[in-house]
Amino acid sequence: GFLAEEFCFKHYVPCDDAEDNLQSHLTASRVMFGFPLAGFKNMEDDFGAQTQKWADWASRFLRPLRDFTATKHEGIDILYWAAALSFQEFMNILLRDSLLAIGSITFVFLYVQVHTRSWFLASLGMIQVLMPFPIGYALYKGAFQIKAFFDLSTLSLYIVLAIGADDLFVFYDSWVLSQFSGAPEVVYLKGRFAWAWKRASIAMLITSFTTMAAFAANLVSPLTEVSTFGVFSSVLVGVDYLLVITFFAASVVVYHRWWELKSGCCCCQSDLPDGVKPLPKDFKDVPTIYSVHKAAQSNGQATKPVPMAAKILLGVGLFFYLAGFVLLVFTRLVFIIALGVFVIGLVLLDVAVNLFPRAVGKTSRLTEFMTTTVASVMTTWKRFFVLVPLLIFAISMTACATQLTPTTRTDQFLPSWHPFQKFLDAVLNDFKMSDRQESPQVHVVWGVNPQWPIDRRGTNRFDLEDRGVVNFAFPPIDFSRDDIQRYILAFCDAAQDAVSVDRTGGTLQLTRNLLGPLDVNCFMRGFKDWAMAERNQPFPVPQADFNELLYKYSLHIEALRKDPRVYVPPHMLYDKNLFFNDDHELVAAYATFNTSLRVFGNSYNVLKDTHDAWEEFMTLWNGPENAPTGFEGIQLSSDWVWMHTQSLYVQGAMIGACTSAGLAFVVILFATQNLLISLLAIVEIAAVVASIMGLMWCFGWELGVIESMSLTVLVGLVVDYVVHLAHAYTDSEGESRNDKVKDALGSMGGTVLGGMMTSAGASLLLFGTWLQFFYKFGVFMFLTIFLSYVYAMGLFIPMCSWFGPTGNFMSFKPLVWKVLGRRGKRQPKVQPAAVE
Repeated sequence: GFLAEEFCFKHYVPCDDAEDNLQSHLTASRVMFGFPLAGFKNMEDDFGAQTQKWADWASRFLRPLRDFTATKHEGIDILYWAAALSFQEFMNILLRDSLLAIGSITFVFLYVQVHTRSWFLASLGMIQVLMPFPIGYALYKGAFQIKAFFDLSTLSLYIVLAIGADDLFVFYDSWVLSQFSGAPEVVYLKGRFAWAWKRASIAMLITSFTTMAAFAANLVSPLTEVSTFGVFSSVLVGVDYLLVITFFAASVVVYHRWWELKSGCCCCQSDLPDGVKPLPKDFKDVPTIYSVHKAAQSNGQATKPVPMAAKILLGVGLFFYLAGFVLLVFTRLVFIIALGVFVIGLVLLDVAVNLFPRAVGKTSRLTEFMTTTVASVMTTWKRFFVLVPLLIFAISMTACATQLTPTTRTDQFLPSWHPFQKFLDAVLNDFKMSDRQESPQVHVVWGVNPQWPIDRRGTNRFDLEDRGVVNFAFPPIDFSRDDIQRYILAFCDAAQDAVSVDRTGGTLQLTRNLLGPLDVNCFMRGFKDWAMAERNQPFPVPQADFNELLYKYSLHIEALRKDPRVYVPPHMLYDKNLFFNDDHELVAAYATFNTSLRVFGNSYNVLKDTHDAWEEFMTLWNGPENAPTGFEGIQLSSDWVWMHTQSLYVQGAMIGACTSAGLAFVVILFATQNLLISLLAIVEIAAVVASIMGLMWCFGWELGVIESMSLTVLVGLVVDYVVHLAHAYTDSEGESRNDKVKDALGSMGGTVLGGMMTSAGASLLLFGTWLQFFYKFGVFMFLTIFLSYVYAMGLFIPMCSWFGPTGNFMSFKPLVWKVLGRRGKRQPKVQPAAVE
């Protein structure tokens, strides 16, 4: 019995309380190392260098254990953990996961090259896509003077890849579309550029402003990490818009003058129709490629057949691409090999597509597919085969979303197979609390204003160093009073043994109390013993001598703490807990208690139960039956900050989603000037958000920190595709709903598809990350992009073809024109785009 109790209690073997059950699948050992290391004076002498030196040695020492673990000799799996090693491992994993961004950038680059059939445009396009990050960061830090920048904001790289590529496609497709506009000015380069620039800049302004507003909605979050992400992402979207209409627009003009009629690269032969001469390179008053297409149409040229080499490379490239993705996500193969296979697949796919013959004088297969096959489904009774299943799915997911609850378990940091995650799971789930473990602490503070302890007036929420000032009690507390001395001593004794009841009905101990008095850092205990033993003073210490003696005692403890020959245990570090004024009078103090919480891995419910138990205890001891008159304390802990942060993440996800949707509705209403089309767009946005939350419940996820944060920051991506299609629908010259839908699909269908492919493809690489935050962020981003496209094409478009507005129905354009004192002018009817 003693053996079982001792081993379980000492955290060596996880076993039941039964005396006859001494079997276990786990056992633990602890190896203690002493400081200072050789060559250092004491523990505080360049502690960082000492820690790094020890971590380097431990890493070499534990390498045989890693090999032993890998082979699982005789079924034994060795797990280990050390704080310094965990940081080193975390940085290695972070570096590995960050390198996956190379795969995302490569995917976007090659897809842009396939879309434009130009290495020149793809290269300058990727510069345009990535330039917002450094420019936006400079504006964020310089112009806006925001000092706080969190790791979450680095994920804006994937936001930029998604939105930047989408805007690039909008401008390029508008450039291609200009050839078929029927407008007389597009015969000349200056007129064609003006037509394409005006159309693309207006379309991108609407979507960019909507997305910026959705991200800016995160400013309502009280969490600086989330609000700064919203600001930074909004800045990136705005910078990207300006770069597209300036830098990339100029690149398209250069491309037209030198390479538009050439296939693949500047050195390749052009695919000009027979009898058509290359164009001169003057900027204005010369025919553009529009004239070449007219000549090709008159000659009736047929498209060249697809070479066999293109088909073979397409199959091989697809195999390498899928194999690389599987290796990255589902295996633990050497990272650089898996990433290399993935990139090789992308390159082969790009080469294969570039070998396909370039159509001259007619629309692309994608545009024809959108305006014929897709339009024939969306504008006839067949649309209900798409609309009804999506509505059923959206309704069912909405019902599932209502089942989501705040997290009841610990967030997982690494994959389940990782040795460190296995160790954490074993410590949290299999072993009991031990006196050899560190414990989160609760600090009970006296001497500050209990209702307003910190004065944050005039502080900058975006400056993490600007924390406000301590608001001391006024009038100041006289700690020398006899009743206050006795009260603090009695409070520490009571808190050491205090118990409560958690939500399950179990016993909850406020202080760990595995070490008895050593689990409590109470300055009054140490001061009492010192004053009575060293100064022959009674207790309570006389008021006239209290402050002078306590100040000397504080200096005595500080001197011992700095002496390398003396070890001062944590429960005796009283000098850090006392605050004196210039007259050496005590104005504030706090006592520290080791709680029954674990140092990491506490769920929200566990934290909430412990916090409420401490609040109940403080209410009791601050009451008039216990506390001296005018003496009141507050309890605080860094774990309560984390608990409150988790609740704010959950609230912020809901508030952020609603605020983003509201702002998006206002922007769409302003852009389309039609109430009905704006309502249909909001229905689509709500369906996407509800479906994502419903799928979370289906995956068995809860509203933890990662999930809530992802919901908060990704809702800005939901609005993009539906805004494109809504603007194209209202901008169409078609008289009927079906004509408007066909025009919208022809002008924006391929653009939206290209944006979805690049964004979803970039997010897929996050599936291969080991840090669970990045992994879940990737899942959320992929679901957001994919479902936004599916609902935009399968819900919004069918609703528009069924009961979308025509003419001026529910439109306030006539009112705007009347107020402005002018009449609206219609643009020439636009034919579908030729997107290659």
